[in-house]
Amino acid sequence: MLTLADGPLELNHLFYMDDLKVYSPKWEDIVKAREGIERVAGELGLHMNPSKCAVHSLHLPRPDNTADGMEQIPVLGSNSLYKYLGAEQNTLVDMDHLWSRVREKALASARRIMLSDLTVRQKIN
Repeated sequence: MLTLADGPLELNHLFYMDDLKVYSPKWEDIVKAREGIERVAGELGLHMNPSKCAVHSLHLPRPDNTADGMEQIPVLGSNSLYKYLGAEQNTLVDMDHLWSRVREKALASARRIMLSDLTVRQKIN
C-alpha cells in the first residue's frame, strides 16, 4: 500500500482496452517504451500500427538523425489537437467545456432511450 511517506506517485502511462498513452520527459524512454510495447504485443500475436500512433511533444522536437525505430510515428506539436477515447486532448483544451459536451451527449442519449418504445427491461439493460 502506498503512503505519503513513499513520495509522489509518478504516472508514466494510461491504458484502456487497446488504447495506450505513455508519458516521459525523455525521448529515449519513449523509444524504450515503444520497443517494450512491440515486444509484448508480438508475444500476443499483435502489432503496433504506426498510422494510429503519435508522439505529443510538449517541449522538445524529435532528435535529428536518429535511427531509433520511431521514424514512422509523427510528432505532434504542443498546439496539436488529438483525440483519446473520443475526447480532444492537448494543453489548450477547455476541460469545463469538454465535460459540458460529454454531459449534454449523455443526457441526450438517456432521453432518447427513455422516450423510446422499448420495454422497461430493454431500457435498463
